[in-house]
Amino acid sequence: AKQTAERGRKLLEGQVAGLNEQVEEATRSKSRLEKTKKDLEMNLDELKDQLEAEEEAKVEAVDRKNQLEAELDELKRALDKETGGKEGMEDAKRMLERENTDLKERVAEKEAANGDLERTKRKLQSDVDALTLS
Repeated sequence: AKQTAERGRKLLEGQVAGLNEQVEEATRSKSRLEKTKKDLEMNLDELKDQLEAEEEAKVEAVDRKNQLEAELDELKRALDKETGGKEGMEDAKRMLERENTDLKERVAEKEAANGDLERTKRKLQSDVDALTLS
């Protein structure tokens, strides 16, 4: 009975020693896991900060894009206005060129008529001179 009790005691001491080792290993694992958890939480905080910064940058980029699109629209309107003005000036130029051509034709007709009148005047003058001398 004493031997059986001794064996039981040694067996229990061995089990207690094994359990103590398991507790120490569990404590070390817990420490490692807590450190890993802390590192992950720090990484998560950094990622949240980065995400916020990227969101702010995205908002700024969208604002800038909208601003540039507005400027582009304004430039397009100005270009359309200039183009329309240019087309109007081209139309006016063509109209003035037609008028100029018409005026040149009229001047040529008037010069021809003046030439005819000059010849008629000389003939009449010649007739008057001839009548006066006779």
